[in-house]
Amino acid sequence: MDRRHPILGRNLLVITAHPDDEAFTSGGTIHANAEAGGTTALACASLGGRGRAHLDRELTDEELKQLRFDELHRASGCLDVHEVHVLDFPDGEIASHAADIAAALRPIVAKVQPEAILGFGPDGYTGHADHIAMGEVARDLAREAGVPYWAFSLPGEGHRQAFQDCLQKKRAAGTYEDAVATCEPDICVPVSPERKLEALRHHASQFGGLDPYRVFPGELAEHFLSREYFTSS
Repeated sequence: MDRRHPILGRNLLVITAHPDDEAFTSGGTIHANAEAGGTTALACASLGGRGRAHLDRELTDEELKQLRFDELHRASGCLDVHEVHVLDFPDGEIASHAADIAAALRPIVAKVQPEAILGFGPDGYTGHADHIAMGEVARDLAREAGVPYWAFSLPGEGHRQAFQDCLQKKRAAGTYEDAVATCEPDICVPVSPERKLEALRHHASQFGGLDPYRVFPGELAEHFLSREYFTSS
């Protein structure tokens, strides 16, 4: 694996499907990029209106979306995100709205003028159908902009199956694909476990499903918090 860090110290655009995707897949890298003198813009396609599996109280649809909007901004502040763009496409229906999402994101890409775009790969990291569809949109936008695309990745072959098994067990809601292509990561970024965990905790309404020490056994949780992986394309 190439352990140099071509991601860091750049003007990046991270494109996700739901609030909390950014912290779980690349939060440590976003923070490390700021520490290296780079800037990161974040674009999120939905407000996560179906994220009820871990709520501890009843909320209306609008209350939940507002809560998740606020959580995303707190997490983004923790990670030193430079600017946040939140769209309001329906959670769980990203594939059905892919063309409209791409159209909404093009002005953001033009404004940010990123040196690279980060987003989901063909496995959607967790196999979530929204993630897979969002990755296809983001990859196409990177091609249009003529910039590299770096996909969020699970660790390499030695750890991947253990991570996949744990992530499958945590599925509480949503549509997931099991037969998905996986890619060997070629970039590993050492990250701050403390900062990544802090960002995850800002997504308090979802933390029951995000807490690394509940999702993974101890050694894998430490691995998850201290390293992030990407596949270049």
